[in-house]
Amino acid sequence: MKRERLKLGLTVLALLIVVVGLSSVVVYSAINREEGSGDRVSGSDTFPLVAPPFVGVASAAEAEGGGPVAAAGTTFLEEEAGIAAYVNVGQQIDLEDAEMAFKSIETVSESYIIGEIDLPGLPEYVDPHAYVHKDGWIVTYYSNYAPVGKIMEWYEYDGGAITTTTLADAMHIICDEVEVNYAVIKNNIKYYDFEYPNANRMMLITDTVYGNQYQSDFFNLEIPIDCWLYEGSWSHYFSGDLYLPYGGYSVMSHKP
Repeated sequence: MKRERLKLGLTVLALLIVVVGLSSVVVYSAINREEGSGDRVSGSDTFPLVAPPFVGVASAAEAEGGGPVAAAGTTFLEEEAGIAAYVNVGQQIDLEDAEMAFKSIETVSESYIIGEIDLPGLPEYVDPHAYVHKDGWIVTYYSNYAPVGKIMEWYEYDGGAITTTTLADAMHIICDEVEVNYAVIKNNIKYYDFEYPNANRMMLITDTVYGNQYQSDFFNLEIPIDCWLYEGSWSHYFSGDLYLPYGGYSVMSHKP
């Protein structure tokens, strides 16, 4: 049973984009147009997208020739995965311990496990997949047909800075089971979009509105002309109060 939250009429809108920037520094302008105020939206953060070392390794011979070393069982990621987070925790992982983190398991081998991780406070269809390798690799990801907006972690988010993602929180759950200090490896987590290997950054922007169920708001996002937009993904979360004790969640995407 997933945990639920009760808040005072909170409506939250998130816009996430995945782009490739041609310049070394890209500045995004997010403008809240309510009554022409021009106020900034409530929170935003930019994440670089960096290919993991096992991407593009065609064979063991290539790895032995000085290239990156592929983790066993990762080739499926290039065919099935979309947005992903990955890290090597720097130690061996006991796969029997790792199994305890999964709500369901799809594949088990001597070297790795693939399955789904249950996230508290969110609908089941937001739960990400995870790949855990005994040599220390953890990859959490969504399928390439899923909107990238699922990465927005609404549970316990109250506006302001975006400090985590659903994929990072899934890693946290795994680390707790395999006795890895998440605080130590948190800053080493990197992101990559297997569906768009040329994308080099993504940006999350949130707009928060407090009011009744009829409250609305919107903002414009200006993207520099030297950036290519691969996907725009919108995620909306609504939570009620004691008089309206329900919440809502929806996510969609647009791929130019």
